[in-house]
Amino acid sequence: MITRFAERMACFFVENKIIEDEDKSVYSYGMELLLSTIFNFILALTVSLLTRSFIPCFINLAAFLTIRVNAGGYHADTHLGCMMTLAVVLLFFIVVAKNAPNSFMMLCSPIMITLSDITIVVLSPVEHPNKPLNDDKKKKLKRKSIVWSVFWTLFGLIFLFFNIKISFYSTSGMLTIALAMIAEKIKENYK
Repeated sequence: MITRFAERMACFFVENKIIEDEDKSVYSYGMELLLSTIFNFILALTVSLLTRSFIPCFINLAAFLTIRVNAGGYHADTHLGCMMTLAVVLLFFIVVAKNAPNSFMMLCSPIMITLSDITIVVLSPVEHPNKPLNDDKKKKLKRKSIVWSVFWTLFGLIFLFFNIKISFYSTSGMLTIALAMIAEKIKENYK
C-alpha cells in the first residue's frame, strides 16, 4: 500500500514536470520512507494516547530511536510488518509499565542498562544487507551509538533514585533497541 502510493506520487511529479523521469525511482523510494515514518509516528501516537501512556511511550521511544538511528537493528520485510512489530512491542511495554510494581522496575532497570550497553558496544552498528557501510561510517555510527547509550544510561541511573518509573521507561527503550539489534543479526545469519 505505502509502496504503491509512493510510486503514484512519483508518477504524479513526473507527469507535472516537477521531477525528471530518470529520478522517479529515487523520489518514489524517498516518499516511501517518509510515508512509512509518518504512519509509524501516527500509530505510536495513537497507541500512546488511547492507552493514556503518552509520557511513558515518549520516553521509551526517545531512548529507542536516538540509539536506533546510529546502531541499526531489526527491519521487517514489509511496512505492515514494521507497523505490527511497533504496535506489539509498544503495547507489551505499556502493559508491563502500567502493571509492574516499583520493586520489579528497580530490579530490572540496572539489568536492562547493563545488557543494553554490552549489546550496543559489541554489535553496533548492525548493517542492513541493502545498505552496506564502509569502515569510516561504521566507526562514526558506533561512536554515536555509544554516546547515546551513555546518555540514556546516565538518564536511567539518575532517575533510578528519583523516579523509578521514568528510569524504567528509558531503560526499556534501551533494551528494545538491543533486542532489535540481536534480532537483525539472527535474521542475517538465517538468510
